[in-house]
Amino acid sequence: MKPSRSEPGLVVSAAVHAGLLLATLIAFSDTKKFDDAQETVPVDIVTDAQLNQVMKGEKTAKEIKPVQRTDKVAEQHETKPLPPLAEAKKDVA
Repeated sequence: MKPSRSEPGLVVSAAVHAGLLLATLIAFSDTKKFDDAQETVPVDIVTDAQLNQVMKGEKTAKEIKPVQRTDKVAEQHETKPLPPLAEAKKDVA
């Protein structure tokens, strides 16, 4: 494949790609290194027996009664379903 002067697309594309690659290499050549990790999180290992004990709960704990959060109950209205469009009344001029 021989590049021609009438269709310089291949030559222009190769030159632009090479220029972009060179620009990114220059831009990222002086990046800062990552800082060392400063914060650590403590981790506790839980055995199966401890997990089962937590899941069973306390047998001596007192029962908590749920608290009603609403002051009044909304009124209930019966809603009738709408008829299908084929059976609905149509306005006739």
